[in-house]
Amino acid sequence: MPIGARAYARYVRLLLLVAVAAAVSAATATAGSARVDTTCKPGWTRALIGGRATCLRTGAPCRRALDRQYRRYRFHCVAGRLRRVAPAPPPAPLEVRATVAGPREIVFDWTTDRCDPEDIPDIGAKAIRDAAGRVHLYASHYVTRRSSGPTLNDVRHECAVVMGSRDDPRPSAYADKEWLGSVYTADGTTVHGLVHIEYQGHRHPGMCASGSYERCWHNAIGHAVSSDGGATFHAAPSPLHLVAAIPFPYAPDAGPVGMMDPNAIVRHPRDGFYYATVRQLPGPQFSSFRGTCLMRTRDLADPRSWRAWNGASWSTAFADPYRTTISDPSRHVCQPLFTGGFDLMGQSLTWNTYLERFVMVGSGNDGTSGGIYFSTSTNLLHWTAPKPILPVEFTYTHACGDPDPVAYPSLLDPDSPSRSFDVGGRRGYVYFTQFNYSACRMTLDRDLVRVPVEFTKRP
Repeated sequence: MPIGARAYARYVRLLLLVAVAAAVSAATATAGSARVDTTCKPGWTRALIGGRATCLRTGAPCRRALDRQYRRYRFHCVAGRLRRVAPAPPPAPLEVRATVAGPREIVFDWTTDRCDPEDIPDIGAKAIRDAAGRVHLYASHYVTRRSSGPTLNDVRHECAVVMGSRDDPRPSAYADKEWLGSVYTADGTTVHGLVHIEYQGHRHPGMCASGSYERCWHNAIGHAVSSDGGATFHAAPSPLHLVAAIPFPYAPDAGPVGMMDPNAIVRHPRDGFYYATVRQLPGPQFSSFRGTCLMRTRDLADPRSWRAWNGASWSTAFADPYRTTISDPSRHVCQPLFTGGFDLMGQSLTWNTYLERFVMVGSGNDGTSGGIYFSTSTNLLHWTAPKPILPVEFTYTHACGDPDPVAYPSLLDPDSPSRSFDVGGRRGYVYFTQFNYSACRMTLDRDLVRVPVEFTKRP
């Protein structure tokens, strides 16, 4: 059918509009892929605005129509001039207290519940809820067992071995004595764990002249995984399981040194990262870096994906000194959040819904007395001064005549909505190991104990 003159004119205009739109789209795409390679003077911010590389600073001319792009660089356009976007106000100060709210309860009694003499609670307690809804509590030795039940309040110790130690005599294998230090599950079936690995040189011929356990102790952190709801854990072949090590190889009689005590994994409710506390003892080369550090990952299944806070960024990658040439060891150590008398603070880490803050619990000593302490944070990097929960003696402060010491405190809430118990509320329990001394000497007799605690807050 012939096209009329008026219809033909409309058709031509439509073609022109389509062509123009395509050209604009292509130009925008090209501009969007451009690199911000403009050199800016000090005090200016490099940016890509409207498809062009430019430099921004407060007071510079701007276009209101591009305000969304300016905001990517923390500026906005007001009356034709750039202003800095004001930072979010800090959270209101909060006074927090934690008080003991009841008597001690024995969760595991070594005298009646042990499966063999070395079946002892030798690391901080942690728990998961499996896909069937059963709860499993882990607080074991280098042969790991668990306690299970319908709730955290009703677990019973089981003799089945969850994970053993590989007893590899090579320091470079990072597979000598192994403690399951922390666990995390999203679905109740696949459970990831961080493993406290001790190379015990005194146990291996020719590896420790002094014969001292502590002086020939070289520690690292590894990864293990369970595919059956936490009933059994397995590590990848060495060294693929390695998560964190200090940048120095084993040296006889130079210990104790290493990365150790991975007693907590918590998922950040906002950024999606998984965070873990670790204790760093890097040796005399970096003695000022001894303390509680923080590391994070987005992928719990990848042992090498963890990065630690170095005081300015999450860029510290731990190195394997047996397989990597290390030119600058300082790049492979983390920046402690707690040092001195509180270098053992990172023994438990949870997000608290009542406080709307992270809570860290650990062993501390303020110079006059020791105890179980807690600290809170809104961002995991800046923490309040530790406050006491319960005064106790520790093995390293105990003198004959003192009350029997305790160790390995952790905070768990039986009503946690999380399968990994990394979320708590106003009330919970502090778990710890109670050493039962005989004639002022340590024995294998030690129990897992808990005390109820309650948080209170006021602005």
